Amino acid sequence: MISRGSRPFREWIRIFRGPEVFEAQLLPEINKLFGVKTLCSLTGSTPESVRIVYSGDDENDAVAMEWVIRCGGVAFSIGSQPLVEGAIPVASPEALVREIWKLAGLNGDEGRRKDEPL
Repeated sequence: MISRGSRPFREWIRIFRGPEVFEAQLLPEINKLFGVKTLCSLTGSTPESVRIVYSGDDENDAVAMEWVIRCGGVAFSIGSQPLVEGAIPVASPEALVREIWKLAGLNGDEGRRKDEPL
């Protein structure tokens, strides 16, 4: 049996359901929010100095999305329903790309060959 100290794995591992897979979180203190905050720290950015944009598709993304929205950023939720209040739902990864282009003020044609599909 897998254990951490005297505790069996069922007590310390967290499982998150995604649209196509399950995600196992082995270290509870290392989550998506930790990742977002670490990226901000590594780039010398603060939520006050940049507009954070986050996208996700499962319940493990929810905490990070809520933080990004509270800090004035934008969160996209892939799927028909937003994961958290204030997240912008997008139907698919392709729809997410179009929304990111709009957010950046682009139309998607920049840097693409004329014969290249969308």
